[in-house]
Amino acid sequence: MAPLPDLPPPRSKYGLDINGSSWKPELLSEEDKSIEPLDFNHLGMPYRRIGDCAYPPFCKSSVVQRLHSDWTARASDVFLVFPAMLIPDGIVANSVALIEQARVESIDLTFPRWIDGAVSRRGWEYLDSIESVSTRRCLTTHGPPWLFPCSNSGVILGDEAPSTGSSSSQGAKQEEAAVTPRIAVFVADPRYLVMKEVGLQRVVAEGWLGTAALDDSTFLQSVLGGGGLEGIGPSLFGGSIRNSAAWAEAEARCPDRIRLFFIDDFVTDPAVAMGGLARFLGVSELSAATERVVRDSVRVATISHAQPESRRVKDLLRIDLMEELTQSFESLIANAPTVMQDAWECQLTRWLQSPNARLNAWAYSALRHEPWNPARWWATHSARVCRPCIFFPRGKCTDEECGYCHGPDHPKPKRPAHNRRKQRRGYARTPSPDIKYRLNVIAPPAPALTGWDMPQRKDSYDSPGSGASTGPPSGPPSARSARTADRWSDIVDDQ
Repeated sequence: MAPLPDLPPPRSKYGLDINGSSWKPELLSEEDKSIEPLDFNHLGMPYRRIGDCAYPPFCKSSVVQRLHSDWTARASDVFLVFPAMLIPDGIVANSVALIEQARVESIDLTFPRWIDGAVSRRGWEYLDSIESVSTRRCLTTHGPPWLFPCSNSGVILGDEAPSTGSSSSQGAKQEEAAVTPRIAVFVADPRYLVMKEVGLQRVVAEGWLGTAALDDSTFLQSVLGGGGLEGIGPSLFGGSIRNSAAWAEAEARCPDRIRLFFIDDFVTDPAVAMGGLARFLGVSELSAATERVVRDSVRVATISHAQPESRRVKDLLRIDLMEELTQSFESLIANAPTVMQDAWECQLTRWLQSPNARLNAWAYSALRHEPWNPARWWATHSARVCRPCIFFPRGKCTDEECGYCHGPDHPKPKRPAHNRRKQRRGYARTPSPDIKYRLNVIAPPAPALTGWDMPQRKDSYDSPGSGASTGPPSGPPSARSARTADRWSDIVDDQ
């Protein structure tokens, strides 16, 4: 494992960790306040508007835009995208261990890998420092596809994604090298993602406003409303729901370099999910390091370097508590006013129209207010190691406990050609042992046939009207008849 480079110190300590004490107003540096203007939402909390998204105050618009337009990543780089903040350390640790082919416990989780935030805090010297790393690099981001922090991401923007550059710059991007980094996007149940945003807003409010009197319904309105409700402002990083839907569109356009991974698979079936991640990252599946990471992936939900002061934040960092957070969201949305419920359904429309089938299933489950209870084949299907059920596309298999995959996008198996089916029906099948016993023991052996007893083909007789007899030929059998009789006798003896 290559040593980590020395980094310049952070210029701003605001939001340096996940505790509420790091979000106090006095920690916001004068540089953060003066270089670019700050906006404030309806609760009085600051944010930086970059494009149509809200970023934390320490992030700079000039940095995000310059990374997106000018900085070129290596083809061997890997970006881990988390649409909602509060990154799960277990997934980062295992991903870095796969990329660097190292032990999970040797990964330094305190090293700043969030490239947007690191460059904003530490300046462009951060990029100079990581350029000294000669091995594969793993970086993280929360940004949407249209603000991705490198110019050669290979992301093809859809019609809905806003463009942040001129048409000439967009054309220049398309003419750049076709070699692009790999981008792994980690998404989860939409209710879980929203609750992570709600939890983060509560942490920031406790630090900035110095009060914990606000309830979760207030923060839920801030998250679900986005720019739709007056005075709330844009969502953080464009909103986790919109962000995930945009990445699903990007995956459909570039599936070999962009892949969606589902956090709950790393809890329910960690070995399969980690194996799928290893194959996407292009690491050797047979190396000792990869096998060790896959074997130890059962601990992915317990790895954490952070020491949050609040129990609520601890729960947000644990990926094995998705069900509890989902139930909390259902309680909030059930008691929410109609305008918030309508905003929630509008958010889910993005996932219903997504090309990713897993997002569709999650959206339908959320609209029906049902807990996410995936079939056993979802994890293998998402990891692309499933074995499709050949009867499901024909509507012949409806068993939810089927051991084969019922996932979408599997081609319907073709029916064999007529000649092939006819050939299969003509195969001589091996007799059962009981039939062999009756033929060899109970039934008396058949007498050997001679050429005189062999049935003759009709075309071997003389044709009528030729003046010859139409029956079997008279006289001694021919040599061919004798050989046929011998073969027939051998067949009967074998039976």
